[in-house]
Amino acid sequence: MDRLACIDLPALALQLLLKRRPQWEQLPVVIVEEDHPQGVILDVNEHARRMRILPGMRYAAALALNRDVRATVVPSEEIRSAVETLTVKLRRFSPYVEASASNPGVFWLSGAGLRGLYDSVNSWAQALSEFIAGLNLSGSVCAGFTRFGSFAVARSRGGVTLFRDPDAEREAAREVPLTLLDIEPAFRDTMTRLGVHTLGALCDLPAAGVQERYGSAAARLHRLARGDLSPPLELRYEPEPVRRTLYFDEPVDNALRLLFILKSRLPAMLNELRDRGEALAALCMQLRFDRDEPRLEELRLAEPTLEERVIVDLARLRLDTTAMVSGVIELELEAVGRRVAAGQVQLFGDRPRRDLAAANRALARVRAEFGNNAVRRAEIREGHLPEARSRWVPLERLEAARPLLKREPRLIRRLLVRPQPLTRRPRRRSDDGWLARGVEHGPVERLVGPWIISGGWWQRRIHREYHFAETRRGDILWVYFDGERQRWFLHGTVE
Repeated sequence: MDRLACIDLPALALQLLLKRRPQWEQLPVVIVEEDHPQGVILDVNEHARRMRILPGMRYAAALALNRDVRATVVPSEEIRSAVETLTVKLRRFSPYVEASASNPGVFWLSGAGLRGLYDSVNSWAQALSEFIAGLNLSGSVCAGFTRFGSFAVARSRGGVTLFRDPDAEREAAREVPLTLLDIEPAFRDTMTRLGVHTLGALCDLPAAGVQERYGSAAARLHRLARGDLSPPLELRYEPEPVRRTLYFDEPVDNALRLLFILKSRLPAMLNELRDRGEALAALCMQLRFDRDEPRLEELRLAEPTLEERVIVDLARLRLDTTAMVSGVIELELEAVGRRVAAGQVQLFGDRPRRDLAAANRALARVRAEFGNNAVRRAEIREGHLPEARSRWVPLERLEAARPLLKREPRLIRRLLVRPQPLTRRPRRRSDDGWLARGVEHGPVERLVGPWIISGGWWQRRIHREYHFAETRRGDILWVYFDGERQRWFLHGTVE
């Protein structure tokens, strides 16, 4: 079957969200880039689209159109994991599956070589549609001839669509509205003002004018719609994972014995990775107990390696901290490899005083003993309140330091996880000094400020007046007066 099938799971992030929150199914729901009134809307459901809420708008603008709009952020890791899982499952229907990099939820499958497995293109497409329905996902299938044409038709139609020849696919794609495609909101709105509502009307525009007036992204869409640009399917075959499953006649409740069993299987797994030109980046251990819930333990190495000693040492640390209420009856090992250079030549030169490789190995030992989330680093992000402007994310590996060429003396502000209430400030200036943190710190001699943070009307009203307070002992406190609660709070110190 010399055909190409496109599976479109529209608004995959929304479908994943509504699986968790089925009570939102009858409400307008949007996915936003960040949980903020000015957060950009990335995707909308059909209820929101009927209220003229479209991707690219701000969440505040959507609330102005309808106050019942529900918004949330779906982490990119969750979407990426779902796409990877679906890609693996779709290989039951074709060994060559490509997931769209720009549209999560869009997949292309090659029908080459499947004539012996399916009676016709229709039976193949019907099998794909039934598979999607079995996952409780809504989507459409289009068996066509080109990537963009099959995608456009699948996005505009439900169920299964078949085409006998490329001309029929091209004519159907011309009728697809531009509002259904994931294009730049500004370009979409411009085309609407010009009366260009479908792909066919877009194709009728001169190519040179589109490139000159609207840029390369619009010109590429124009070429795809006209068929001038038709990239082939990226046929990439994913090899079988390096996996070993061990069954025990008697439950194993000893971590040392389990480690020796793992060590006996490890050389063969490392040889498979070596033959692929890969090294071990992570080792997943699925433990199934006699009278307990299964447990997945993942060892992440500091850097890809084929050294058995390093891997066994990390596995020992992890198994020593694994509570075995009942014995292990099944152990499944899966080696996650990463491609490495065939030969790595170490250049001569001055070696740094800090050994990053040793530091990363030490962090890998900490993760192996206390879990993958034990090592974290602070990451700056946008936020309305000071406590929302940073978050802790897992630290995979240390990088080389990049010091500033010019040393600049800077004060360090250390924030508290939870602001601490302070003693009340005297209302009259003639009163004694303000003992904000007690007698041992001395009275506040100088108060600099205020810097006001106000807002929160979209969730909970906030009004804070921040000050730097210098005590007689020399401490510099970062405090604020909460206008809603009429109290002073300590949010951090300055060093």
